[in-house]
Amino acid sequence: MKKSLVGAFIATSATFLGLASPVSFAQTGMPQPPAAQQPASPAPDFNDARDQHTALKWYLQRTFDAVDTNHDGVIDRKEWAAFQEKNLARRRAAFERHFKADDKNGDGTLSRAEVQASEPWLAPHFDQADLNHDGQLSQEEVRAYIRRLRHAAYALDNPPSKP
Repeated sequence: MKKSLVGAFIATSATFLGLASPVSFAQTGMPQPPAAQQPASPAPDFNDARDQHTALKWYLQRTFDAVDTNHDGVIDRKEWAAFQEKNLARRRAAFERHFKADDKNGDGTLSRAEVQASEPWLAPHFDQADLNHDGQLSQEEVRAYIRRLRHAAYALDNPPSKP
């Protein structure tokens, strides 16, 4: 009996406090955090087209600024070549790092078991990637297979035009 009365009292009090709160805020206004704590502008959540457009603009500007090393607003051949070389070196290093991590026994090649364990996207295509049919994938064979995939995807996206 006591528990039900206490519960009813708490529920009733909460209801009255809930009804009174909007009135007090309406009279005094919402308390505002100090200006230093307010964010300058909300970060986009990238869930709608406007935010995605903003993200694309930021990406393009950052990329342009990275390529335009002398900041003259123009990308010349020298800047473009330097950017491409740096990008290619970064991609090669990442590939080699991943390959080395996948090569659990450290023999410099990937066995079928290593590929199945660490690169499930490649496992079904192991025989196609294994050009010399030795049951192992070298870095060169994996690179060649990835190049063939990219060329095939490019061909699908860019069919030859009719004369």
